[in-house]
Amino acid sequence: GPIAVVVAALAALAKIPPNAPRTQIASEVRRAKRVVALAVAVADIGGAWTLEQITETLSTLATATLGLVVAHLLRDAHDRGDLVLPFKDDPARASGFVALGMGKLGAGELNYSSDIDLILLHDPDAGIYNGDSPTGFYTRLARNLVTLMEVRDADGYVFRTDLRLRPDPAATPPCIALPAAIAYYESMGQNWERAAMLKARPVAGDLALGAHFLSELRPFVWRRQRDFAAIADIGAMKRRIDIHRASAAAYNVKLGAGGIREIEFLTQTLQMVWGGHDPGLRDPRTLVALKLLAKAGHLPRRTQASLERAYRFLRQVEHRLQMVADRQTHSLPETATGLADFSRFMGFASADAFETVLRRHQVHVQNAYRALFGVADANGATVLDFSGTDDIPVETTEALSAFGFADPAKVAVTVRAWRAGRPRALRSARAQELMAQLLPAVLAALAGQSNPTGALARFDDFLTHLPAGVAILSLFQHYPDLLGRIAAVLGASPMLADHLTRHPAALEGLLAPRATPDYLPLLTAQLGDAQTLEDSIVAIRTTVREEEFALAVATLEGRIEADDAGVARAALADAALGALLPAVLADFARRFGKIRGGGLAVVLLGKAGGREMMAGSDLDLMLIYDHPGTVQNSTASLPARTLPASQWFIRAVHSYIGALTAPDADGPMYAVDMRLRPSGNKGPVAVSLAGFER
Repeated sequence: GPIAVVVAALAALAKIPPNAPRTQIASEVRRAKRVVALAVAVADIGGAWTLEQITETLSTLATATLGLVVAHLLRDAHDRGDLVLPFKDDPARASGFVALGMGKLGAGELNYSSDIDLILLHDPDAGIYNGDSPTGFYTRLARNLVTLMEVRDADGYVFRTDLRLRPDPAATPPCIALPAAIAYYESMGQNWERAAMLKARPVAGDLALGAHFLSELRPFVWRRQRDFAAIADIGAMKRRIDIHRASAAAYNVKLGAGGIREIEFLTQTLQMVWGGHDPGLRDPRTLVALKLLAKAGHLPRRTQASLERAYRFLRQVEHRLQMVADRQTHSLPETATGLADFSRFMGFASADAFETVLRRHQVHVQNAYRALFGVADANGATVLDFSGTDDIPVETTEALSAFGFADPAKVAVTVRAWRAGRPRALRSARAQELMAQLLPAVLAALAGQSNPTGALARFDDFLTHLPAGVAILSLFQHYPDLLGRIAAVLGASPMLADHLTRHPAALEGLLAPRATPDYLPLLTAQLGDAQTLEDSIVAIRTTVREEEFALAVATLEGRIEADDAGVARAALADAALGALLPAVLADFARRFGKIRGGGLAVVLLGKAGGREMMAGSDLDLMLIYDHPGTVQNSTASLPARTLPASQWFIRAVHSYIGALTAPDADGPMYAVDMRLRPSGNKGPVAVSLAGFER
């Protein structure tokens, strides 16, 4: 069957040594392409394989052929004396050269006639080059790679290869030095490049180097603060595609309205918005990502299901189009006869039947896409003119009075400062554009408070403390009701307003309030990138404050009863204690070893223990430890030193309490009160289980 054919073809490819003659390499990778593509097509047409099996197999083929080509080029350079490899029999290993698969290759979603999009990187310090610079050497290697993969000969070709997704392709060599690439993305990377990197993976060469590169780029790709500006940027990119294709005669299933690209853009944009805060959403595969987004509540289940059906159908159309003479096309036939023939190839009795199903899927995709990217201006008809330095026009004064502001002149002073870019967050052209669009809605929301002038002053303070404005203003644009909620916070609670001013990211928690607190997985996920105990403390402390703020606002808005808020705060404290303890003990064990068979329990007392925790409450704690009587000291490897068991636990608890109470500019994560322990303030901070039982 097809599976056996594919396995045999890939196994034969794996047996070819990298030092084989180039003519043999070129012939073998082309033969493998023909055999595997034919087997996949048979399984596809016969309905034996799912879309995932088809695209994953084609992607595996591309990875295998590319891996052999890269290994051959590196080994050939080593044998000719142009490069010294650390492992000539495994040329890719620690070679300092890596090919990143982007787009459909990176996600394992290739179709029959896909280009493979690559970014080629090299470590300028990794190799020894004889008589050439790293740039010159890898430029030649890149050109040879493209030639081996895409040039047609008597055996055909392997995959068309595109290197244009690299940074600034018009001005950079085809293979970029790793430090230069990192510097580019960190200083100049754009949202479309973030979207491209969502699907990036090392596919050939030094895979460890590729993994290191992607790890370095993680903060660029996955921003902790939800970046709703990405919605506008990706939407603008799609509109440029639409304008470019406006004159196309035939429908393009990839780029056309309601096509594959709209599903991909929608999915990637939602991942960019939410994935920085939720690592569980970071899957490069479109269908998997849609399911994850729906499960997390960022996409309606019905929308996810309709998008999945549309994606599967459109990809099948794409595959059938490309099976005909291996054409790199995504457009339906333009003639009636051609469309009728293709419709039968798709299994439909007529072109009308095919087009009916196609249009239904298009409509579902367009509706979902417009729901995300189509944004209407709020209160666009309101006349507000704050230009110049003279008195504001009568129409603007009347509009402000109608909003409810008692002193329009004071409002004008504040708004003119915004227009002048006095707050740093409003100095970019894009921020000014967004604020101009949002201004009527902003003023209307603030005017609805009991003290509009005070609410305006606090909103001005909020803007003044923002490091950048585009992301937050874009968030307000896409969630208009959020403006009213923030205005209510600014108008009703100076304490919450102060917290929001110093921590603008806290408002993101208002977008997806949890009905049932389940904080431990949330806190644990934040520790994924923590390298030190300090990193863990900062991550947990930041999340605790965000969730405390969200609970306070939910209480203020009446979305949660005070008693339920007390239960939720206690659950949050419980989770914070549980997430922090393993991090503290792991750090302590590195310095002083471990107590074999020992354990430490954290007991929560008082209001937190009774699930009646108030905002700002102390944590009443008692810590109890136990260990086998035969264990007298910790066991440690150098450079750690051992401690007596009781001393080990007492010092570990001091570290734990220190982590909980370590202050930053906003104070500690929690204040801790240990006076309820058996010995009160006079005894040790931790008590043994035997002592507690006595």
